[in-house]
Amino acid sequence: MINKKFLQGFAIGIMSVAALEVFNKAVNEKAKKYKLNVNDGYFYTWKEGSLHYTVKGEGKPVLLIHDLNVLSSGYEWNKIEDELAKNHKVYTLDLLGCGLSDKPSITYTNYTFVLMIKDFCNDIIKEKCDVISSNDSTAIVVMADNMEDIFNKKILINPAEFDLFAMQTTRLNLIEKNVLYLPIIGTTVYNIYTAERNVKLIVDSYINNKAELENLTEAYYEASHTNNSRGRYLYACKKCSYLGVDIRDAISEAKDVYIVKGDDTYKSIINEYHDINPNIKVNVIGGSKLLPHIENVNETLDAINNII
Repeated sequence: MINKKFLQGFAIGIMSVAALEVFNKAVNEKAKKYKLNVNDGYFYTWKEGSLHYTVKGEGKPVLLIHDLNVLSSGYEWNKIEDELAKNHKVYTLDLLGCGLSDKPSITYTNYTFVLMIKDFCNDIIKEKCDVISSNDSTAIVVMADNMEDIFNKKILINPAEFDLFAMQTTRLNLIEKNVLYLPIIGTTVYNIYTAERNVKLIVDSYINNKAELENLTEAYYEASHTNNSRGRYLYACKKCSYLGVDIRDAISEAKDVYIVKGDDTYKSIINEYHDINPNIKVNVIGGSKLLPHIENVNETLDAINNII
């Protein structure tokens, strides 16, 4: 005969799971801010999933790659892409696992994104282009260009320090990743991390200009919950250092590299890049932090136009 306490515990467990599922669905529904519009662009069918992108303007091609972060999307470039499109053909891409692109349950690595960028450039842009990347996505750009000469000028906006790029996965990371991949538990942990109040705190740390805080928070919050919070797969891989790569050798050999940085970011990072490649040119954008292309649009555009 089945123990009564066992039945009670089982019933409580079922109700707890059901409650978490209701919570997760409510979070996804709340996140529909409609800042991201799937009808504004196209989809490139890649082997691991479809990638959302937009194309604007005519002229020499420029590829815009947002920060490699589950909160980010092509929306990051909304302040400058139309201006750039007056003289260039501008491709704005949502990386796999981000924004309106697919968010498959795969193990994301730097190599995943390197192949993705290489294939996108070869199949969609079909010629060498200039590229502008933001923060953590700069490692993808550097490694992709090192693998296959696909870019002309490479503008890195506030690239991260080398040691952060090169972090290695541990056995504990493997366990943590597997937990985060679980359908209900993993989704709940992810939804707590990407709760609107937490997203607002993260965005607040990215910018000095608080006038942009609400709009940016809404866009980042929505982006992190498209496709029913499946961004947790990329979140898990990034958190557990599966995207780690040492870009020092690639940077040392790279040509036509330019860094654009906010004046309120660490100067020591720039010194790291200069020590390895003295030919890198730096533009400092006043009154800005991690996202100068949102905070100080005119000065950032001037810097970019002087390069490309």
